[in-house]
Amino acid sequence: MSPIASLESAYKAGDYEKVEQLLLPLKVDMAKSGLLTSPNSSGHSKADLEAARTALEIGALSAVNLGKEAEFTRFVAQSRQFYGIQGLSASPHESKIVALYLLLLLSQNEIAQFHTELESLDFDTVENDKFLSFPIKLERWIMEGAYDRVWKAITNKDAVPSSEFLCFADPLVFAIRGEIALCAEKAYTSLPLNNARHLLFFDSDQGVVDFVQEQPGWEIHGERITFPGVISEDATLNSRKVTEKLIGNSLEYAKEMEQII
Repeated sequence: MSPIASLESAYKAGDYEKVEQLLLPLKVDMAKSGLLTSPNSSGHSKADLEAARTALEIGALSAVNLGKEAEFTRFVAQSRQFYGIQGLSASPHESKIVALYLLLLLSQNEIAQFHTELESLDFDTVENDKFLSFPIKLERWIMEGAYDRVWKAITNKDAVPSSEFLCFADPLVFAIRGEIALCAEKAYTSLPLNNARHLLFFDSDQGVVDFVQEQPGWEIHGERITFPGVISEDATLNSRKVTEKLIGNSLEYAKEMEQII
C-alpha cells in the first residue's frame, strides 16, 4: 500500500493519531523536495503535486477531528498553495477544507478575515457548494441575531454537510453565547434562570450557573440572574428587541423538542 493510500485508510478508519504518525516522514520528504515551500516550481511532477496535496488535506481534516486548531490552520495554508496550480486534477477536499476554515474564523469571531476569505471565492461556486454555503449561511444568521438558527444548524448531525463540521459546534456556540450575554445584560436588570437556560442553549441549570460565575457582575438571586446594569436607553431598547426575539425563538424551540420527546 502506498503512503497516501495508508493515510487515506487511517483517516477513513477514524485513526487520526495514526494519520499524524504517517504524515511526519511524508512532510520531511516534502520539505526536502520543496513541495512545502515552492510547489509551483517546474521541477515537480503532477503525481507528486497531487500526492502532496492529498497528504496535506488529510492532515487538515485529521487536525479538525483532533481539535487542533493551530495545526489545522497550518495545513490549510500549505494545502492552498496547490489549489491554483494549472494542470492538476480537481481536489475532492478543497471546498470542504475552505468551508471548515471559514467556520473556524466564525468560531473565533474573526468576521473581517471571514469576509476577506469570501472575496477570494467565486460567488456562483459558493452559493451552489454544500460545504461553502454552510458557513456563509451561519454568518448571515449571526449578523441577523438569529442565534437559535445557528445553534440548531451546527449541533444537528443531520443539518451539517459532513461530520467534521460538528467539531466546531462547541467553540461556535461558545462564541454566540458571548454575543447573547452582551445583549441580555444591556437589555435587562434581571432574567429568570429558566429563560436564560434556553436563551444560552444550555441543557441544565447548572450549565447556566457555571456560565454566570464567569461573567463579571452577574449574580444569581433565587431563580433569577441579575445583571450589573444598562448602558443607555437606546442600547437598552435595541438589545431588548434582539433579546426578546431570541427568548421567544428559544422557548418555542424548547416546546417543540418537548413535544417530540
